[in-house]
Amino acid sequence: GWKIKLDAAGDVPPKDVPAHLESARQLAEDLIKKVRSLSLDLRPSMLDDLGLLPAFLWHFDRYTSLTGIQVHFVQKDMEGQRFAPNLETTAYRIVQEGLTNVARHARVSEATVRVLYEDQLLTIQIEDRGAGFDADETLEKGLSRGLLGMRERVAFVGGSFTIDSVPGWGTLLVVELPVPQQESEDVSDDHDPVGG
Repeated sequence: GWKIKLDAAGDVPPKDVPAHLESARQLAEDLIKKVRSLSLDLRPSMLDDLGLLPAFLWHFDRYTSLTGIQVHFVQKDMEGQRFAPNLETTAYRIVQEGLTNVARHARVSEATVRVLYEDQLLTIQIEDRGAGFDADETLEKGLSRGLLGMRERVAFVGGSFTIDSVPGWGTLLVVELPVPQQESEDVSDDHDPVGG
């Protein structure tokens, strides 16, 4: 890790220090790039093909292999569920952004993600027992583009966004996304005789 490199810089002859620090900085940059590249892959084709549950599992797998952070995942009634594409994308990005924040700031080795579908509501909770922060101030002052982006995205689909964070105790993000009532098959057939 780069911390060790920085500590070792004390024993290096002065003329070699810049090179030493440079390689440590490079390692830090690489880690940030890896976390970013996770975020760039915003809508894996898996989401279209297989739905949210497989896409989440795939993302957790990649996330853990890149960051070393274990994800404890709890789900309810998500097997085989499909939602409107914009809802799936929103849910996926919330989990992605939430976990990216954990990797960047929380300094933890594990996080918990819960995704529950009941009563026409898709609820996502992301929890870590990490560094925590002043959530109100961060949002008010616009200090985190990630959090602001999440809040906007959730508002866009008519959902609710709550973040509870206590410095030193950790962070809990709760997002509730309303799932529009699907029309029953025979009704939608009347609207569209050709079928989907």
